[in-house]
Amino acid sequence: MLNDFDIAIGSREAPGAVRYNEPSYRHLGGRGINFIIQMLILPGLNDTQCGFKCFRAETAEALFPLQRIMGWSFDIEILYLARRKNLRVKEIPIHCIFGPDSKVSAIRDAIRMIGDIFRIHYNVRRGLYGPTIRPEI
Repeated sequence: MLNDFDIAIGSREAPGAVRYNEPSYRHLGGRGINFIIQMLILPGLNDTQCGFKCFRAETAEALFPLQRIMGWSFDIEILYLARRKNLRVKEIPIHCIFGPDSKVSAIRDAIRMIGDIFRIHYNVRRGLYGPTIRPEI
């Protein structure tokens, strides 16, 4: 599974992924956030917020110095920068067990993340990450 990638991200949405004990409000909230992410920044990635990320060393060294967001959404920005550099991002299905002791607040952290998503989108429109790259079709 882990061949031919620059970044592998765990995905609770990839075929073969399984969620255990996750409340429906958490799942629906996550899907809503992902919809915004796909519409504004990263079309085609189904679960950018799963905490499992694996970077090749040279990929991490190239991307992290370009990062501007230092909060919950730093990984969305990194994945956006990877796309701009035409790096290969692969979603890997995982089994995810919801922990009732999670410190993630569905409302507070969602609001922060939405703000960051719009900040990244604004940075893109301002040209902060360099000239826009048109994907090859």
